Amino acid sequence: NQSCSEIEDLCKSMSSRGVRKYLSAHLSDLDKVRGEFPKALLLSADPAQLVLESLGKFYLQGKKAFTKDSPMIPARKTSIFILECFLLMIGMNPDGGAVHIKPSVKAEAEAAAMAWRKRLVAEGGLDQACEADARGLLMFVACFGIPAAFKREDMRDLVINANAKEMRDALRNSDALMDKILEVVDDLLKSKKEVDAVDIVYTFGLEERYNPQAILVTFLRESKESGKMLMKILQGSATANIEAKRKQLSSLTALVKCLKKHNVDASKLIPGWQIRDSIANLERDIAN
Repeated sequence: NQSCSEIEDLCKSMSSRGVRKYLSAHLSDLDKVRGEFPKALLLSADPAQLVLESLGKFYLQGKKAFTKDSPMIPARKTSIFILECFLLMIGMNPDGGAVHIKPSVKAEAEAAAMAWRKRLVAEGGLDQACEADARGLLMFVACFGIPAAFKREDMRDLVINANAKEMRDALRNSDALMDKILEVVDDLLKSKKEVDAVDIVYTFGLEERYNPQAILVTFLRESKESGKMLMKILQGSATANIEAKRKQLSSLTALVKCLKKHNVDASKLIPGWQIRDSIANLERDIAN
């Protein structure tokens, strides 16, 4: 296979420019290249360095650089694809997911991750990051390690905005990322953000470790109780009543949206909780 041997030769010779050029030319056939490039990376003397050098500095470009038809868009797509393939290579690695990253490469990657994060913060925060940026940075830290300055909320925002489920197989090859994801889920559960927690559980296929049904039943019970408590505290005033119902409606709507995103039937997962009926009733009460 000529294309296969070409990408193998480029990896063996550590030609970052050649790798990038080759991948840019094959953006229309990523499925085929996805089958070739991770294996070819294993033949490289230093896959981590090759990948880092192949990426370029696209992440320093502000979002204004990525307007429609900008050549930066395919350039960014190539870079993100390189990261995905590095993660897929980690999964193929005979050493069981351990890839040696030289201290110099690690340091350069950490500086790059921090610069990328800094730009996103300047543009409104990681929770406002576009899908490509969130996806790129999430995969970047999955590849090279998560800098200590990255907060758990940062990771949560990246996972949510990246639509990470599409890259789950690649991302799960990163032990560092998966360890952090477990911390994020635990944090969300502690801070009573159960719907966000369940979203991440489904995204990464962690249902055996965290039971979405149990989490959501607890969430629904507590949501109901807190509504009653609020009413009691505010002694049933009409304004308080509406406010409590709005809060409950918001919670239930978020829950439905989350389950729909992951193709989970709420009536089967949490039978006995007529969520849609509850939403309709709350909407009617608020409107009246």
